[in-house]
Amino acid sequence: MYSKPLFLLVSVIGIVLLVGTNLRSQTASMALTTAAVATTVQNETPLDSALGDLDEDLIPELVVVYNLPELKDSFRFFDDEALNFLRKIVIFKQVNSQWEEWRVYNSCLPGATEGHWAGDPLASLEVVNGELLMEFVYVGKIYYGGTKEKYRLRHGDLYLSEFIHEVYSECADYSIIQIDVLNSLATVEEGINNCEDEDMDKQINHKDIYKVICYPISLMNRNQTMLKVKNVETNEIIEYRQF
Repeated sequence: MYSKPLFLLVSVIGIVLLVGTNLRSQTASMALTTAAVATTVQNETPLDSALGDLDEDLIPELVVVYNLPELKDSFRFFDDEALNFLRKIVIFKQVNSQWEEWRVYNSCLPGATEGHWAGDPLASLEVVNGELLMEFVYVGKIYYGGTKEKYRLRHGDLYLSEFIHEVYSECADYSIIQIDVLNSLATVEEGINNCEDEDMDKQINHKDIYKVICYPISLMNRNQTMLKVKNVETNEIIEYRQF
């Protein structure tokens, strides 16, 4: 999957993000405009949006990611224009044919430039089968990869239901963790990212089964609570933090 040279990976990610952004902007421009009107907060810029039924009432909700005017920290990448803005998620419900704020999640997402060489880390935002799906990408000097996170409405809030995290280094090690939070099961695969043999992208060293042992993680505290899994055979505990 990531067996090509790093510069090619960065180029591909850039193309994918550009195409994806263009497609999303075409399909979500009306939703973004509606959300911009619905919110009364000034200087908050709608970045991306998704429509879908999150609470199973057969009426779609509107999920919008905003860039805030405040900077998350002093981190800048490439140039002074790439500012690491704070972000928030707002979910709107339709009430009497009008959009009203239903849920607000402040500072739970990575900043605008925390994808490093990939630029914006937010690769996609969707509502699929009643779940909020977000994908993030990261490209650094040594490691690159991404995460896929799904959130489902439970007990009146959005909680993590599935987490997939992939990390690669060019011609070296890789790891893939897949966590099914609802069933408390996880798999951890580690191996070598083979770039010399064209017939074999990866060499798997081991793939182990783990149990999820952490408390439920809500969307609000996604980057504040550690994901913990324990190996069912060795009792080894591994911790992950969503960036």
